[in-house]
Amino acid sequence: MFTWLKIAFRNLCKNRRRSFFTILAIGLGFAAVNVFGGFTAYIFASLRDGYIYALGNGHLTIFKKGFLTHGKLSPERYLLDTAETQSINEVLHGFSEIVLMTPQLHISGLLSNGEVSTIFMAVGRVPSDLRTINRVHPD
Repeated sequence: MFTWLKIAFRNLCKNRRRSFFTILAIGLGFAAVNVFGGFTAYIFASLRDGYIYALGNGHLTIFKKGFLTHGKLSPERYLLDTAETQSINEVLHGFSEIVLMTPQLHISGLLSNGEVSTIFMAVGRVPSDLRTINRVHPD
């Protein structure tokens, strides 16, 4: 075993310039992969935090069964009423991990003044709840 290590070391010393550039290329490649991996992790963490805290969307969305398949055609049929919202709040209140439960209403449509039409998208939120969500951001 020692003989093989001795031959390998002599070969490295024999071709110093080539060995140096090979080791340099490996080191730079390793550094580049690690920097890119850190950048990718940072981007995904920022997207997650932005969705949760900046947009105030939280971690969990609850809606009525069938909303994903039929909700686009008649979304008013899938609104949660007061009793359902209260029931959801009571169930979720038992979990210590849950900081806040708040309703949201997403609306989209077409506005027109008779001459010009434009598309709009809006989100209705409880302002005090949105401030609470932004305040509990885990820096």
